[in-house]
Amino acid sequence: MKPSRYHVRAAAVVAAGALFLHAASTAASAAATDVTAIMHAAAADIEPGLCAPGDTPTCIGPYEAQIHLYSQACTGNGIFEGRAIAADSACGIDLSAFMVPSVEGLTKPSCATSHTYTSAAARRFGKPVNEVVIGGVARKMQLSYPAAALGFRTAFGWVDGPDRDEDPVGDHSLVFSIQVRPPDASAIYCVTAPMTSPVLTGVLRVFDGTAR
Repeated sequence: MKPSRYHVRAAAVVAAGALFLHAASTAASAAATDVTAIMHAAAADIEPGLCAPGDTPTCIGPYEAQIHLYSQACTGNGIFEGRAIAADSACGIDLSAFMVPSVEGLTKPSCATSHTYTSAAARRFGKPVNEVVIGGVARKMQLSYPAAALGFRTAFGWVDGPDRDEDPVGDHSLVFSIQVRPPDASAIYCVTAPMTSPVLTGVLRVFDGTAR
């Protein structure tokens, strides 16, 4: 039995729909993002500086501090929005943030613990950049870490997607783990002097999916 014109047209529509779904799925997977960047060296400026959780006579901590953190040596590997970046490509991060108390009962941020969050209003060190650079592409980002343990901190946030709308909806997840050290191991920072210029190393991951 010869198929009617209706059946031929319906079959064509179904085939076209299947082809569209396959193409959309292929495009989505092709635009996947998963980049890991190793931050071999970075620096930070903190004002007015952090002290121990309890003030000492020679180190009086602020009720709020600001930090400017920027990478100095960083290499990244992976796929960014469907494009494989060259092995050990240059990368970077530049952020400005507020630092406030993170533990109940503490009235001040400290060298041991603080809630740190990026903000366009954190302007003590000039106009905030708040960007990451991956494979030669700069994108806006936001992050925060609600608490910290001594010199180790892990922040969660987002990196702007190709729409560049500076909105986390539909954008990439970010996890940023850092280790903080004093610039001079012989000095007694946080007790006899505030911590104002730590040095850092860390790992930055930008990927599709949920950060935690």
